[in-house]
Amino acid sequence: AGEPLPVVRRALVVRGECAGRPHCALDARSLSQMMVVGSDLRAWGEVTLRGVHMKGSFSRHEELSPEAIGGAIQVHRNASITIQDCAFSQHTAAGSFGIAPVMDVRAGGVADVSRTSFTDNRAEMVGGAVMVAGTARFRDGCTFSANVANEALNDVYIFGGEAAISPGVFVKYMIDPNTQVPGRVTTHQEPPAPSSPPPPAPPQAPQP
Repeated sequence: AGEPLPVVRRALVVRGECAGRPHCALDARSLSQMMVVGSDLRAWGEVTLRGVHMKGSFSRHEELSPEAIGGAIQVHRNASITIQDCAFSQHTAAGSFGIAPVMDVRAGGVADVSRTSFTDNRAEMVGGAVMVAGTARFRDGCTFSANVANEALNDVYIFGGEAAISPGVFVKYMIDPNTQVPGRVTTHQEPPAPSSPPPPAPPQAPQP
């Protein structure tokens, strides 16, 4: 207890079967963080989460260091995570440097999130759900609600990274003005679904 899962340094797909089952979840029971993808030692990792509900992770950070940020999931340099149809709730990042209780996307890390909810998560400092020092995309269907950051009321904390947010996603964010590389937020329109091809034209009668 009290330790995160082993570092993921390969391709990993996690599929949940919690649809319609409200009490089905991966629950850390406030004992630990949950997942580390890649590492700062040039180790890559590629994780896909589909239909997973993660809840209840806990981290406490009293000083600022490379290890002292991030809650349930850490995504390191050269690593990526794709999150689809998932839910994250009741995660906590405590302490004087409690930041981003759900996910910390480090510089060089990539996160692509769609149709996923972030609900009732709490940070002692900033970033009520996610910190972005790398690159993150929040696609249509993502929702943020009841996330709390005591020093700044926001869901996503941009720390020198880039977040692309679909116009249909309502999210409170903060860009740290003191980073060496300025962070930024862009909005992107989801590409339209491919249209069905038109029906073939009826054969024409031969001309006399």
